[in-house]
Amino acid sequence: MGNPVDRLNLLVSKGYKIEDHHFNWRRDALVQANIALINDEGHREFVKALDDEAFRLEKRVLEILHKKRSHDEREDQ
Repeated sequence: MGNPVDRLNLLVSKGYKIEDHHFNWRRDALVQANIALINDEGHREFVKALDDEAFRLEKRVLEILHKKRSHDEREDQ
C-alpha cells in the first residue's frame, strides 16, 4: 500500500471521511509517475493508467462527499 492512490482507495473503502485537502494524493502520485517516466521512457503507459485511475478515484471521492453533504443537509432540516 505504498502509493498515494492505493492509500486513498483504502481510506474510501473503509468509510473514512475524505476532506478536500486529501486530494494532494493525486499530485504526489503523478510526481512519482513522472519521475519513473524520466528514468525509463517505457513508463508512458504507466503514467496514463495512473492518471486514469486518479481521475476515476477522484470522481468517486467527490460522489461520496456530495452524498455525505446532502445527507447532512437533510438531517439539519
